[in-house]
Amino acid sequence: MLSPWHVSQGLSSSPPTAPGPFFSDESLIMLLGLGLSLLFWYGGMWRDRLNRSGTQLKDVMAALEHVSEPVIIMANHTISYVNSATLATFGYESKDELEGQQVTILMTQKDAIAHHSYVGHYEKTGERRVIGKPRVVTGRRRDGSSVSLTLAVSPCSATGEYVGILYPRTEMEARATAEAHLATKTNELLE
Repeated sequence: MLSPWHVSQGLSSSPPTAPGPFFSDESLIMLLGLGLSLLFWYGGMWRDRLNRSGTQLKDVMAALEHVSEPVIIMANHTISYVNSATLATFGYESKDELEGQQVTILMTQKDAIAHHSYVGHYEKTGERRVIGKPRVVTGRRRDGSSVSLTLAVSPCSATGEYVGILYPRTEMEARATAEAHLATKTNELLE
């Protein structure tokens, strides 16, 4: 059965399987990652310019601080920045507990062991196995408990620098369930 939109457009192809937002969750993650990559695209030149004006750098950092998802900036496997959402998600009280630490402090042992090889492979070959491809990961909280997340990673222009954005899986899964339920009800009404 065709959706009302398809009928109004005179289209005879089958409708999408699940009506929903214009962008999928993965597309939104990719767009946000791309946006953050663009912020860091100029690398050293960008930082020099922002350091000279000062205000712009403070504005960018303030914006990152208030993003509701955890944002982590890593340089050479070391955390150089976390926002308050990162602290809340992983159970830390202060940025000082994470900034300056190896990023593997937030990973399960299995992921921590593989992390250096993932980064090294990308830096050596340019092959994007994780970069730009949202994937489900399990994070390790301060108390040792696990948290299921979707990770989106974007490289900065300086070698060894990356921005990671994490999305709690429970919210995304709840949204997907609600959208699937809505799609089912919509299809029932259209039949």
